[in-house]
Parts: sequence; C-alpha cells; structure tokens
Amino acid sequence: MLGSCRMLYPGIPMQAIPGVPKLAEGLNPATWMLQISTPGMEATLGCDFAEIYQNSKLFQCVPACRDALPLPSPYQQMHYCRTHS
Repeated sequence: MLGSCRMLYPGIPMQAIPGVPKLAEGLNPATWMLQISTPGMEATLGCDFAEIYQNSKLFQCVPACRDALPLPSPYQQMHYCRTHS
C-alpha cells in the first residue's frame, strides 16, 4: 500500500520527479499527495503533472481499459438506495 501511495498515477512515482518532497515518516500518504499535487508545487518545480501523466504508459492504456468495461443493458432497471436521501 505504501508504495502505491507514493505514486500520482500508476507507473509515475511522484518521488522520482526532481524536487518533490519525500513522504515524511508518520505523515498520512493522502495528506502528502494533497500537499504535493497542487498548482503551487507545479510552479515551484517547474513541471506540469498533467503533462507527465499524458506522457505515461497509463495514459496510453486508458482507452483500451475503458473499452474493455462492460456497458449496462439499456433495458436494465436502475436501483437507487433511499437510505441516505
């Protein structure tokens, strides 16, 4: 789990980007991700996380992964949970 928390996207380790602060001992990985994946951090580092993602292998495989998902039948009845409404 900890290894996956160090990644902005699978295949793109955030700590491999020069200047990205390391995950501090005891810091919640979700908090760390919120701190480092900001426009301010991009400006500080002089990089664009969206561009890094668009150049990744993950971005290239998204269409194939998406197309492999089954589509619901148009005749399937929708069920809504009314417990929290």
